[in-house]
Amino acid sequence: HVVPFGVDMDHFKSTHKEVNSDQLVFGIVKTLEDKYGISYLIDAFDLLLKDDPSKKHTLLIVGGGSKEKELKEQVSRLNLKDQVVFVGPVKHEEVADYFNKMDIVVIPSTLDSESFGVAAVEASACEKPVIVSNVGGLPEVIIENKTGLVAQPKNAKDLFEKMKTLVESPEKIVAFGKAGRENVIEKYTWSENVLTMIGLYQKELN
Repeated sequence: HVVPFGVDMDHFKSTHKEVNSDQLVFGIVKTLEDKYGISYLIDAFDLLLKDDPSKKHTLLIVGGGSKEKELKEQVSRLNLKDQVVFVGPVKHEEVADYFNKMDIVVIPSTLDSESFGVAAVEASACEKPVIVSNVGGLPEVIIENKTGLVAQPKNAKDLFEKMKTLVESPEKIVAFGKAGRENVIEKYTWSENVLTMIGLYQKELN
């Protein structure tokens, strides 16, 4: 039996941010370490801005870690300091608030240690489309081309292409977000997952 990690649907929910395709907010909530691929996200974001300089997109990076200085230097080198915001570490109860500041959540992890995409499920619960890399359990928690998109790991160009797909189809941003929450309600509701686990224990004990 597999009982997935659940999400508190009363806490992780949408505040219905208006989507402006000319000023989209991309974001990630992760520890700033190599395995989460944030350097590739910054490179992909740079490609996105260069592809259409008329757009005023923002990248929100929420979290702290050992690579913070290195990532900030990368942002500075690419002249993105006005478009990339480093929030720093936040408490878990604040995570939903930050997901709701974003239009599109990107999780470009590079290692299979990402056994289950908790952040991806939490973002989907907030009605955000999620772009994940094809590693570990990340592709399992989204439905490709329905709740999000899957990019190749360690590939900024492919990540950029997936981001551009959503930029060019703002209706997909809304549709993917709504479908994402429905998917989480069906599979990853915390209270239901707990009841399933209790039922399995009771069955075995009996």
